[in-house]
Amino acid sequence: MVLPGAADVDAVAASLERAGQVVQREPADGSFCVADPWGTTLRVGATH
Repeated sequence: MVLPGAADVDAVAASLERAGQVVQREPADGSFCVADPWGTTLRVGATH
């Protein structure tokens, strides 16, 4: 999933963490990965 900016990515990651999800951050580009209950991985990053 691509979001407009880094602040948006951080907000989504924080929301997921508050909900108890494990967020794996990628320091190189600021994106993160999270898995749904069935093990499907979603990568979230920004366009800029």
